[in-house]
Amino acid sequence: MATADLDDWRSMYELNVLGTLRITQKLLPVLKRAAGGGTVQFISSTAGIEPYEGGGGYCASKFAERVMARVLRLEQIGEPVRIVDILPGMIRTEEFSLKRFHGDAERAASVYDGVPDPLEAEGIAECVRWALDQPDTVDVDSIVVRPRAEGSYTKVFRR
Repeated sequence: MATADLDDWRSMYELNVLGTLRITQKLLPVLKRAAGGGTVQFISSTAGIEPYEGGGGYCASKFAERVMARVLRLEQIGEPVRIVDILPGMIRTEEFSLKRFHGDAERAASVYDGVPDPLEAEGIAECVRWALDQPDTVDVDSIVVRPRAEGSYTKVFRR
């Protein structure tokens, strides 16, 4: 944090916090009027549960996003809206790692070196599908999803 780039932090907050807020504010009235209600689906991160070195801005923005989901759920009690938060752990996506390491493809790829079967986008999509397929009366509060090789950010099995 001592040498963090303020513009990186602004970008993370703009996307993860303010972007989420803007979309939620626009869609919530529509969802409340929909037949049977609707679902606000957050995709936050396990970084919002446990911080890691070098991830201060990202962890803070994902913690904020996670809290936003919790607050929205409290504020919408009694409304026909479900609030679901899916928190992926180590997930191999080209875009995230490249952005995290400012386009350094070698460094981005090294995050997954030796990790058997990191999460893929399809696995998270399946979690979203499952949560949305529940009956309208079921509100899946949150789902933490990690690959088997990840116990936490500080404990990852590598071959």
